[in-house]
Amino acid sequence: MTTASLFFTTQMTLLPKITKEDQLHAANDLFAVTWSFCFVAGMALGGLVVEFYGVSVAFCIDALMFFIALFFLRGLFLPEQEEMSNISFYDSM
Repeated sequence: MTTASLFFTTQMTLLPKITKEDQLHAANDLFAVTWSFCFVAGMALGGLVVEFYGVSVAFCIDALMFFIALFFLRGLFLPEQEEMSNISFYDSM
C-alpha cells in the first residue's frame, strides 16, 4: 500500500504539469474514470490470480506492474518549471 500511495501522489502531481490549463478538468475526469475502471478490474483479476495461482504470484505480478509503469513514466517529457524562489508562499496562492 505504501508504494501505491506514493505512485498515486506522483500521478496526481504530474497531471497538471503534462496538460494544458484549459484541458485539466477533462484530464482529471478521464483519469478518475480510468482509475475507477482499473481499480474494479484489478480487484477482480487479482482475486482470480490469488484463487488459481496463490498470493505469491499475485504479489509478483503487482510488483511487475509497478516496474512497467516506471518504465513508461521514465520517458515522460516534463517542461521546465519557472523559477519561483523569489515568490513567497502567500503570493503564489
